[in-house]
Amino acid sequence: MKKTTVKIPAKINLTLDVGKKEGEFHKIESLVASCNLYDAITVSKRNDKNVTFKEKNILVGGNPEDNNAVKTARLFMQEYNTSGVDIVIEKNIPIGSGLGGSSADIAGVILAMRKLFGVTTDYFTFAEKLGSDVYYMTQNGGYGVMRGKGNDIMKIKVNRKMYGVLLVGKEQVNTAESYATFDSLGVEYEKATETCVDLLIKKDFKSLAEKMKNDLYLASVKVLPEMEDRINALKIQKGVAACLMTGSGSGVYAVFDKKHNAKKAYKNLKSIYGKNAYFIKLF
Repeated sequence: MKKTTVKIPAKINLTLDVGKKEGEFHKIESLVASCNLYDAITVSKRNDKNVTFKEKNILVGGNPEDNNAVKTARLFMQEYNTSGVDIVIEKNIPIGSGLGGSSADIAGVILAMRKLFGVTTDYFTFAEKLGSDVYYMTQNGGYGVMRGKGNDIMKIKVNRKMYGVLLVGKEQVNTAESYATFDSLGVEYEKATETCVDLLIKKDFKSLAEKMKNDLYLASVKVLPEMEDRINALKIQKGVAACLMTGSGSGVYAVFDKKHNAKKAYKNLKSIYGKNAYFIKLF
């Protein structure tokens, strides 16, 4: 095998419980789902030790050597003594939107290079070094709970799809600034993740939607006030069951009571937000 392609779905936070800071990190607990936005990562073997990188669709700019996919490939080469690779990423996950786009590309490179070079040893520790949610992104999607720094993963097998609308913007929220603002606000929230997991397993969608929440929202809105306009635009749509931010932003989304209401809302909002509006399926 000389070339392989891996597709990694975006992640959506249905809950985000943020605990007090311990050392450099806050301990979190989050119920996450995958959604139907995918980055396609194609990796080809080289006969030397070089790494090349190309990106389609969304351009992140900057020096390719600073790209996380390139850094991952170089670390993989060192860890497993492989040759170099050519990386092509078809970028469909909006960047800087709390959807795990960077982690998706790291995960895709790990999975593709493992397949190309026949690496079968456990890679949890390797993935953990590269990002707190990278290991979840290698798990082929689905519902799960992320704990600790986000690296303690429990997958949840539930056949339940939800439909919604995602709105993103050109602006990005600096995650470190969001957490610092969270600390300065000093607000303590009731935990929601465990309750929402139980409701998801019971398929009690109505109650689940009522309990979904993100502890970073108020902090991130202070960092990027424009997000509130998008949240308000979602709230007024017919059939909205829950409306919140994913990650530390700047992506916000709503899930709906019925699929057809989600489609109607998408049509309405696409006329306003254009390509920054997405019809999403959570699974």
